[in-house]
Amino acid sequence: MIVVPGPGDFFQLTQLPSPAKRWVRYDIPTEYRYYDSEVGYWFVHKKHLMQVIELSYKATGHVDWSALPPYLQIEAAREKENWTVNKKTATPPLTPSMILRDAYTTLHLLPSAPDSVLSAVWRSLARVSHPDQGGDPEDFRRYSEAYDLIKEKKK
Repeated sequence: MIVVPGPGDFFQLTQLPSPAKRWVRYDIPTEYRYYDSEVGYWFVHKKHLMQVIELSYKATGHVDWSALPPYLQIEAAREKENWTVNKKTATPPLTPSMILRDAYTTLHLLPSAPDSVLSAVWRSLARVSHPDQGGDPEDFRRYSEAYDLIKEKKK
């Protein structure tokens, strides 16, 4: 999307992505938006401009606001820090089953492994990765957390 100053307090929006176009058309009150059929562009009042820019940025990952006045460029840049591009690519929260599966993967085990195998594998990995034995403390911490999580879930 490209944003260009328009007449008065309105801004011309070109290459508007569909989600933003729907929002402009149906959700912004008519006194704050209009469509110029001669040029084929939407015009939005500055009151709703940042919301349209945010929607467009989330949909496409890019908005050209270089033609805006400097104070609006600064405002847009500040608000951009809080936006997430394409919510589909945002990482979803981990469910308990996903966390448990990761714990088994960390210990290189199948979820069907018996307790005796779980303990033996953990002792073996802990012995190799223990910081007192010259191992990596981060690996030791991950193995210990995974073991504790699995033992807790099995109780």
